[in-house]
Amino acid sequence: MIADLRQAARGLLRTPGFSAVSVLILALGIGAVTAVFSAVEAVLLHPLPYSQPKDLYCLESAAFEQVGLFSLPEFCAYRDQNHSFTGIAAASSISTTLVDNGEAQFVQGMRISANAFDMLGARPTMGRLLVPADDLPGAPQVAVISVSLWQRSFGGKADVIGRTVSLNGAPCQIVGVLPAGFILRLASFRYDVCIPLHADTDPARYIQGSLHYLRVFGRIAPGVTPAQALSDMAVIWKGLTTQYPNDYSGNGTNHLPGLADQIVGNSRPMLLTLFGLVAALLLLASTNLAGLHLVRAISRQHDFALRSALGASRVRLMRSVVAESIVLALVGGVAGLLVASWGLRSLISFVPADLPRAGNLQINGTIFVFSAVTSLAFGLAPALAPIWLATRVDLRSALAAGGRRTAGGQQRIRHLLASVQVALALALLVCTALFLRSFWAVSAENLGFNASNTLTARLSLPDVGYKDVSSLARHYERLHNRLVAVPGVESVAATSLLPLVQGLATTQFIVTGKPPAQISDAPSANYRLVTPTFFETMGIPLREGRSFSERDDPSHPLVVVVGAALADAIFPKHDAIGQRIDVQDTTVGFRTATIVGVAGNVKQTRIEDAASFDIYVPYRQMDEVAVSWLRYRTYWVIRGNAPTAALESALRREVHADDSSIAISSIQTLEQVDEAALASRRFTLIIVGFFAASALLLTIAGIYSVIAFGVAQRTREIGVRIALGAKTQQVFALVLLEGLVILAIGAPIGIFASLGLSRMIAAQLYGVSPHDPLAITSGVVIIALVAFIACWLPARRASRVDPMAALRAE
Repeated sequence: MIADLRQAARGLLRTPGFSAVSVLILALGIGAVTAVFSAVEAVLLHPLPYSQPKDLYCLESAAFEQVGLFSLPEFCAYRDQNHSFTGIAAASSISTTLVDNGEAQFVQGMRISANAFDMLGARPTMGRLLVPADDLPGAPQVAVISVSLWQRSFGGKADVIGRTVSLNGAPCQIVGVLPAGFILRLASFRYDVCIPLHADTDPARYIQGSLHYLRVFGRIAPGVTPAQALSDMAVIWKGLTTQYPNDYSGNGTNHLPGLADQIVGNSRPMLLTLFGLVAALLLLASTNLAGLHLVRAISRQHDFALRSALGASRVRLMRSVVAESIVLALVGGVAGLLVASWGLRSLISFVPADLPRAGNLQINGTIFVFSAVTSLAFGLAPALAPIWLATRVDLRSALAAGGRRTAGGQQRIRHLLASVQVALALALLVCTALFLRSFWAVSAENLGFNASNTLTARLSLPDVGYKDVSSLARHYERLHNRLVAVPGVESVAATSLLPLVQGLATTQFIVTGKPPAQISDAPSANYRLVTPTFFETMGIPLREGRSFSERDDPSHPLVVVVGAALADAIFPKHDAIGQRIDVQDTTVGFRTATIVGVAGNVKQTRIEDAASFDIYVPYRQMDEVAVSWLRYRTYWVIRGNAPTAALESALRREVHADDSSIAISSIQTLEQVDEAALASRRFTLIIVGFFAASALLLTIAGIYSVIAFGVAQRTREIGVRIALGAKTQQVFALVLLEGLVILAIGAPIGIFASLGLSRMIAAQLYGVSPHDPLAITSGVVIIALVAFIACWLPARRASRVDPMAALRAE
């Protein structure tokens, strides 16, 4: 076999054109599928870096089915009363201001049950992680930090362990560094600091029906099934509804997804779709390569016949063909790994921020084995046709023809392979058209606000000096006055949460005097605290009533502005102005508010979502409970005609002039916020578009090789036709007809294949039918143009054949 491989390598070097094209096709197919598989492996297949990760589950509360969040009393009930888990922990996203002998910086973090790390089986990079004793009353305040923060702010030095820093104005000792692969899914995947939850000493511990903000996860006990654990959770839930009937409805259902599934979230269908489409591209590349191998085998029929006549057995001929395929597969596989490595770097550069474990995208041992197996499989598969020819060579006819004739059966195989390429390319084109139309539909959605000429930033304030509503209000007024005085600034506002920014802030409400049977059945709405100029600065139109004013303060009755969707649904007679609703935005229940305005609908969470209920409350009338989280998360919006860089510089200058301990983060324009909301769809569209473009190039090459080889085989026939009076247009049409046959076979198959693929991606489409006629028609038109381009050059060459030269050559 070594001799066969050596001889095959020499033979391939004597045909550099065939060898180069074959390696290029293999490299493109193997590289693309390896790059996408690396993303699938890192996100979906790679186990979580915890002990026995299959036993970890995410608990979802029956009281808050929308996102499965728990309130603090609910979490403690499930933690203390369950009999199915060896441990249950909770975590919530927090924003903190960290100061360490320098400028204050914003860090995203989490409060987490101190037993969580032991339950997960996580191991620190340095120092120790949180332990159950850190959650006990009176325990010193400690924190663990991420590897990223350790390297970024502390230089990766070992003396970070034991260092005392300021977190939100209070001293805190760093006791360890998180493991590099530590991951949970909270508001985002990034958290630079973890502090104990202190669940049992929190003031909200015994306030039933309080804010739902905790993600809860646990390790199921040995021998316990998920169904048994759900039954156990149902018993606890029934106890809560019985003991606190005014706070919990009896209609909820608990859920228990795997922790890995909860972390992956909506990334699974996107990645599986991409992997399916790249597999189709690889199949197309393999079909193209099979066509090239078949053409090469036909041209070598004389060689096969001569070897057979000299005594070579069929096994010997098969070994020579297989050896060539192995050499090509090895070289193509190496080239494919290089392409995959380059593609992976490109992939990482525009991967969506919400793709979990994106940092794990790399060529590892699993990826290498996958690439090697794929290279051999798809490198050897195209050799089946040459093997078939080598074992069925007719010595007399092959030696007599000298390798210049081709049997009709071989021609049909070549046409069939080209038709398969047309079908696969058409299916990929239709999918690309569907994703493109879907992207356009999402991009054309009315966001409800004006994103032009605006700069936004997130501010995190320390605990010291900002303990109550009045101190926050004074800070807002001071900073507002400073910013509006900046040249080029037209309007300034602040809000608790920007539209389309990750985060959840909702509240329940009821129409005053019309409570539901169960308070927990009251509808929910997005809850936003805003300054008086918010609607003007954001460009959100007011449909009715008025905006907020400086008179909307604690000395006056509570007022709210509601979104149009809420007003139309709750007050269908368009009489929302002056109506009163009770809003649950305190720890002790509802507050009665008067509706003074109706604002236009705003895309708060996702562009694809329908209009939701919105409630806006003036920041001066916020309840004291809001101070603790608004202090760490206030978004400022600046609208002006000055350059973005100038506005950013002015913002930093004025904020630090007001208070140097305030941390600034997430500085971006509203247009960038909009682009980030489209990042996942743009990522999918770019990848699928690349696949479709590659498929078109391969299809052009495949059809061209079939038609060009057919013209070369029929040179004598074409010469005779021209000698007998055939016109140039007739010869040109004769060759084009061969391409039309390929198209006529492949296009219907491609349409049926695209219908099947479109059903698979239907859940990822928006504003377009999976069977959209325009997408299918555009795909057929493009593939027809591609077929014409591929046939044009061989047809032109055929129409210019010199009959005398062709006959003399024969």
